[in-house]
Amino acid sequence: MSGEEIFGLIVLLGCCVGCGAMFYGIGLWAERSKKPFGFWTFKEVMPDSIFDVAAYNLENGRMWKRYSLLYFLAGAFGVISIWICAVILIVSCTAGFWWLIRGYRRIYRKYSVK
Repeated sequence: MSGEEIFGLIVLLGCCVGCGAMFYGIGLWAERSKKPFGFWTFKEVMPDSIFDVAAYNLENGRMWKRYSLLYFLAGAFGVISIWICAVILIVSCTAGFWWLIRGYRRIYRKYSVK
């Protein structure tokens, strides 16, 4: 492996681990929040619209943590094959976002005051 390839691999791993850590951190933040944790835009969810804030935040946090695993997985596979890493990242950034939106809507409907 040339120095250029090693540098590229280090940058790739840094990006994958950085993204994974960011999404995992969002999950921790959601789980530890006392107020209902909003979604991507961090739009405030009114506390009186959720009947069990602790359970809502816990489930929301777990959703973000599961999503972060895709980026850690991409980084691990990046060491083996750049193509596998690329496929995982493409799926994470496309179908993964769809999964997040769908998951959050399910969580919100489950815990919202009817």
